[in-house]
Formats: sequence, C-alpha cells, structure tokens
Amino acid sequence: MKFSPTRQPGIVEFTLLIAALTSILALGIDAILPAMPGISAEFSLSDPNAIQLIVTYYVLGMGAGQIVFGPASDSYGRKPVIYWGMGLFLLGSIICAMSHDFDTLLIGRLVQGVGVAAPRAVTMSMVRDLYAGREMAKVMSVASAVFILVPAIAPTLGVAILSVGSWRSIFVFILIVGSVVVLWLTLRQPETLPTHKRRAFRLGVILSGIADVLRRRESIATILAAGLSTAPLFGYLGASQQIFSVTFNQPDNFPYLFGALALSIGAASLVNARLVMRYGMRFLSRSAAGVSAILAIVYLTAYMLLPIQNMLVPFMIWGMGTFFCLGIMFGNLFSIGMEPLGHLAGVGAAVLGSLTTVISAALGSPIGQAFDGSALPIILSFAVLHGLTYLIIRYMLHAPDAP
Repeated sequence: MKFSPTRQPGIVEFTLLIAALTSILALGIDAILPAMPGISAEFSLSDPNAIQLIVTYYVLGMGAGQIVFGPASDSYGRKPVIYWGMGLFLLGSIICAMSHDFDTLLIGRLVQGVGVAAPRAVTMSMVRDLYAGREMAKVMSVASAVFILVPAIAPTLGVAILSVGSWRSIFVFILIVGSVVVLWLTLRQPETLPTHKRRAFRLGVILSGIADVLRRRESIATILAAGLSTAPLFGYLGASQQIFSVTFNQPDNFPYLFGALALSIGAASLVNARLVMRYGMRFLSRSAAGVSAILAIVYLTAYMLLPIQNMLVPFMIWGMGTFFCLGIMFGNLFSIGMEPLGHLAGVGAAVLGSLTTVISAALGSPIGQAFDGSALPIILSFAVLHGLTYLIIRYMLHAPDAP
C-alpha cells in the first residue's frame, strides 16, 4: 500500500482512529463471549472451563506479537507494521470462522492475537510520536473511553448476530470491521515516524533498546503495576459468561450486565482526561489501585458475613466501582512508562505491552480457571493484585509528574 495521505488529521479524528484500531482487540474478545456456550456444545468440551482458552490463546498471542511488531515499527514505520499485523488478524478470523474442531479454533485465536498485537503496540507509539506527557495521557484516556464502548456493546452485537446466524458469523463480522478500519488508516492517517528517525532492524539494536527500557525504574514499575492490575480483568473476561449465567442465573441479561461494567471503565477514562492535567498520572493511578483493593476487601468481608454470595446487586455495585478504578489506571500507567521512551517508542511500547500482557495472561488464566460456581476467586484476585499494584506505584513511581 504505497498511497498515504500527507496531511495529519485533527486531534479528534486521530483519537477516534487510535480508538478504532485498539478496539479491534476488544471486539475480538467481547463479541465472542455470548457464543461460548454454543462453541462448547458444538465441540463437546467436557471441562466447562476449557472454553476460556479462546480468551487465553488470544491474549497470549497478543503478548508474543508485540515484542516483534514494536521494534519493527521503529525500523519500517508505524503504518506498514499495522498492515502486517492486521493481515494476520484477518487471516486468523478466517481460520476461526472455518474451524471444525476446537484445536483449529484455538490456532485461529492465537493467530488473531499475534496479529492484533500490531495495533496494540504501534498505536501507543503513534500517539507518542505526536504527543508527550499529560497531553499524551489525555489523548490515551479519550481513546480509551471510545475504545470501552466496544466491550459495552460487543456482547449485544454478538447476541444479535447469533439470532440470525451461528457463532462463525461473529468471526465474519470481525473480519469486515477489521477491513474497514484498515481502509480508514490507509486513506486518512499519514505515517507518524519520519524516515530519518528510524532505527535499523537488527537484533543487537533491539536487545539494546530492550535493555534501555528494562534498566529504567519507571518501566519496570509500569510493567509490574499494569500486569498485576489487568490480570484479574483477564480472569474475569474468561469467566464472565459463566459468572452471570451460573452464579447469578442471568444468561439472557449477560450482554447488558457485562456492558454496564464496561461502561464504568469508559466513564473513568473520560473523568481521567479531565483530572490528569490537575492531579497527575501517578497520584490518580495510586489512588485508583488503593480504592479498588479496599472495595474488594469490603466485598469479601460482606461475602463472608452476609448471605450475598448469589446476589447480583452487590456484585454489580462492587464491579462498577472496581472497573471505574481500572479505567483510571489504564491510560495513566502506560503513559508513565512511555514518558521517558520517546527516542525508542516502538521498542518501548513493545516491551511494556508484551511483558504486561504475558504477566496478565499468566496470572489471569488460572484466576478464570478457578471458577467453581462462585465469583469468589475473581474478587480475591482483585483484592490481592490491586493491593500489590498500589504498593508498586507508591514506592516505585513516587516521583512527581513533569509539568
């Protein structure tokens, strides 16, 4: 694709494009969730938790792909690398749609995950190419708010598609949406990394860049904090359909309940876009992690002392507060980690994104697999891991924000 526009679109369109590119990631997870019982039944899965692997493989592929696509974008430019990744993502969608056994479906999900790693890693670099500091955090927060609309509506879209077709039709829908977003990128967004700022794609250069990232306290702390804080989310995503259908006996209302919690993250991102300029990224991230841990401890205490184990309302109240805190943390943590990495944004985004995702998947999968009919493993994971996140931010990211 040699055609590329030369005029940078306004910040609003740029933010929406970034949101659309990153939303492909969420669409690939959340639109599939309502189809999990049907997929499990078609492939006769004996373990009810085995279906969660379609989320795990996707996330693992995403973590592995970022470590390649990020450095490649520093050498070949942001847009070509996104094209490569989205090509893989669309190929994976085709494999999933045509799969006739569970193993093939998982291979397709892995390919999708590797492919979606390109926009996952490179979009952060694109933002860093054009913006820095709190302004970057503001762009990321607004993009995250738009991005969160996808988890809010994707399960409902999945249900609507299932009403007229099979679960395979959902992958066809994802294929179409991904193609449209690629076309938008092609027609409207210029390359953000000038040729004279590109680095040679050599192993030594990549390893040097990785070492540069990993010897910075902010980067290490960001990787740990972001990985630990999102691990319970991935556990929840894998088990969410089971939680609402089995624990709370709300299978028909699953898309709406799931969407309500997702909107809490979006609302937090909008609030964060206003607050970050005044209070700073570190203070907001630390406060959100601490409040989330406290909410989980309060819920666990009530869970043990009161008969609320199968009551939906207390869970939703806890979930909205907790997911609001997650929304505050999302844009800020990565912005903190990327702030000193402008000279190697591609490698920086790759290392931060890849290691964060691997930590999240490694911890999140056992959390989801621990589902035993109750939401207790999920709640406990938020209490422990967000408590640790608070400590990491408090003692490793305590330097004041740059003005």
